[in-house]
Amino acid sequence: MKKIILILMSVTIILGLSGCGGEFSVKESEEMQKIKADQQKREELNRMKSINYKVNEMASFKKLNIKVNNAQFSDQADSGGPSEGKEFVIVNITLSSDANVGLGYTPYDFKIIADENKSTPNLRPSNVKDLLVGGNLEKGHKSITGNLVGQIPKGAHSVKLEYVAAYWDNTPITFILK
Repeated sequence: MKKIILILMSVTIILGLSGCGGEFSVKESEEMQKIKADQQKREELNRMKSINYKVNEMASFKKLNIKVNNAQFSDQADSGGPSEGKEFVIVNITLSSDANVGLGYTPYDFKIIADENKSTPNLRPSNVKDLLVGGNLEKGHKSITGNLVGQIPKGAHSVKLEYVAAYWDNTPITFILK
């Protein structure tokens, strides 16, 4: 008789614990999946941040692609030149999207880094065509190519273009221009 009561109590305890554990494991599983997805996103962003892309290489994340097609350095723009001791850098880029939502862009999402000095490529010389002044990549407008123009110190050894957008969680993506 004691054995039967002991078996019944054991079965009751096991069933009771497995019922509670089932709810806990579902909640835990959902939270673990969210944590894992967030961790994968951070790892992807950190991987992108650690990569220095070259001209003609494409950086992609969340269905947004950015590619630097070329970079030109010049002492001339319009009828005048750059500020004293500086030269112009003209960067041709292509932004494209496979997303189902519109994505905004502006020259202020970009920084030119010349020997660790940052500046915004927001100059608008009249002799440079197809300036990238800002807009949206709408669902029907999947890509845009344009030029960004900035000034850098003449003779700078290291020149990079950095793209930072809230869409990419403010993670900078760097392209080596020189």
